[in-house]
Amino acid sequence: MTPDAQKIRNMKPEERRQLYENARKHPDGQEVIDFINAEGLALSSGGLSLDHPVHRRIVELVWSKEAQRRAIEATNNGIPALCGVDPLLQADLGDHYAKYDLGTASAGAVVAEVMRHLGYVEDGHGSCPDGCRAKTGLKWRPRSN
Repeated sequence: MTPDAQKIRNMKPEERRQLYENARKHPDGQEVIDFINAEGLALSSGGLSLDHPVHRRIVELVWSKEAQRRAIEATNNGIPALCGVDPLLQADLGDHYAKYDLGTASAGAVVAEVMRHLGYVEDGHGSCPDGCRAKTGLKWRPRSN
């Protein structure tokens, strides 16, 4: 089952999701699955699904010690924690980390999980500096005891 690259790229995300599910059931479907995953193509119009390879990579990156360090550093500098992680995501994911498929929103949600885990609480919203793909994000402060 050789994928027609342009046809798959032009599909609506929901159509692509159906193709992906059908390929999972077909003995020769792995090539289609690998193509969709390698291209980072959306499988839903609501953004990245939790099992999408790009979302899984975002989770892996954001939970890394380096990303946590950068998120805390951004927080200490008064900007959203996501802004500290954004350059790592851009470097690793390239164009697969974008606003159009809610990749930046997915990253913001994962950063929020990490910050809560680290003992921080929400402290409003803030703008991200130039160079970030994300435009805004949550600001954080340490939880008071």
